[in-house]
Amino acid sequence: MPARRGHRSGQRSGLAVQAVNQSISECDDYLGPCNPGDGTNIITLTHLSQVGTRVSDTVVGNEGDSGGPWIVIEGSGTAAIAGVSSSGICDKTGKCHVAYYTQIASIETQFDETVPKA
Repeated sequence: MPARRGHRSGQRSGLAVQAVNQSISECDDYLGPCNPGDGTNIITLTHLSQVGTRVSDTVVGNEGDSGGPWIVIEGSGTAAIAGVSSSGICDKTGKCHVAYYTQIASIETQFDETVPKA
């Protein structure tokens, strides 16, 4: 999702994860024009969880949410980071009906760190 400075979408709760361990290919507009036919400026994002579906009217995110946290409330009531917003499928108004977040475990593994629970 392209970043929009200062954009705030607010909290959404009760969203169900549709799929985990997903990989998607996306155009990277920062590299230049994309050509899916030959893979020019296409990047692959991995270790993603998907929230929402293309046929749903539920808005699960907005353009500009990239980098923001996805939080889960565990059975004990403890808040834990599930991941970080990475991408989405959005309409012309910037509302996303599908959002992807990078799963926190893959981030922790990559940097050999852990995120403490609240």
